[in-house]
Amino acid sequence: TLPQAMKQQLLDAYADGLGIAAPSLQSQAFPLAITFSPEGVIEQSLDTRLQVARTVFVETLDVREQVIKRITNALDAGHCVAWVRNTIADVLDAYDQCAPLFGAENILIFHARFAMGDRLEIESELEERFGTKSTHEQRKGRLLLASQVAEQSLDVDFDVLISDLAPIDRLIQRAGRMHRHVRDTQGNPKSSGADERGTATLIVYAPTWSDDPPANWFKASFVRSQKVYANHAQLWLTQRELRSGSYQMPEDGRRLIEAVYGEDATLPKGLQATALAAEGDAMGQNAVAHDNALKLPEGYAVGVVADWWRDTITPTRLGEATTTVRLAIWRDGKLLPLCRYGRADKHDWALSQVRVYEKYLKEEHLPAATQAAAETLKASLPDGGRWSVLLVLTDNETQGWQGSAKDAQGTIQSWRYDRKFGLRLLKETQREKS
Repeated sequence: TLPQAMKQQLLDAYADGLGIAAPSLQSQAFPLAITFSPEGVIEQSLDTRLQVARTVFVETLDVREQVIKRITNALDAGHCVAWVRNTIADVLDAYDQCAPLFGAENILIFHARFAMGDRLEIESELEERFGTKSTHEQRKGRLLLASQVAEQSLDVDFDVLISDLAPIDRLIQRAGRMHRHVRDTQGNPKSSGADERGTATLIVYAPTWSDDPPANWFKASFVRSQKVYANHAQLWLTQRELRSGSYQMPEDGRRLIEAVYGEDATLPKGLQATALAAEGDAMGQNAVAHDNALKLPEGYAVGVVADWWRDTITPTRLGEATTTVRLAIWRDGKLLPLCRYGRADKHDWALSQVRVYEKYLKEEHLPAATQAAAETLKASLPDGGRWSVLLVLTDNETQGWQGSAKDAQGTIQSWRYDRKFGLRLLKETQREKS
């Protein structure tokens, strides 16, 4: 799903490293594999799996109650549904609305703020319940509320798929989790033949369409996800392309990608400022990447260009800063990894990690009783505890595991963790005083 200009840039950069001229890419095939070496470039079109070579119908809804109604109708009919949202907060907000209607026991939650051990277990459960061999009894009446983590890698198949508006490549990926396997009318797997569940319809929850959108066109409807996909003009272009009501895969794949990301895309006047701001941020990150690039003749020389051993100085990922959080439980005077699963394993601390945006969680705020144990624990870890924040959780009999940490502003925030919802920010408690 890379646009043509980006593919050419990657090819140009690689050719520059070889000290040769880069050829111009020509093929508009989709899917497409490109191989390049000093001997030349090969552009090879690829066959698409039969189950996803299809027409995808698109229905756009701009009222949240309409989305809930579609979910209700599908679950009542015995189907399984996934609603892919753009932020974790939106996932949890949808749960609060859906749980009283459909029953908490029928709703699964999946997002990036689960400890890795729990995340792996959830992925296994999802593939068992909605995967290749899943049956009607396993699937019927089940709702998955998920963030972007569900859009790739998982081999799952939903009868009905709803997505918040996202860039076209993301929507193509998400639609690939709908009618992915051949099934009968009830959703039982078939060994051959055509799928019997009717047309594959991607339901997109989006702002009300406008040919001349104002600057707050997306922000007004999706406050939380306005920064996730900061170029709102690309979201508008995506919705414009989907207004035809359907697209054919793989035939329309390249056209859709270029219509949104291509250099010739015409942006509406009201969204040009957000597009320029997003482009400016990307250029700034590009400059940082060039400054931090390893100079091969100098190697990993500390102090020559940057301290290569410090990810805070030369980050491996650009974008909004994140914190690696190790989740520890305080029990019987000891700090134990959250994901022990009843055994002592050298991987337990890795399985108890989760990444959180630094603006929400940046520094430790340890209970006094745990400080000595925390220092001993960190000294025993491979990195000495330098590259992570320890979040100590204590068991509240009614509220589950809870702990606190400081955000980027020094404010102490309360956090809760459980295996249903993952790690949740509860509320601001107090401003840390210097």
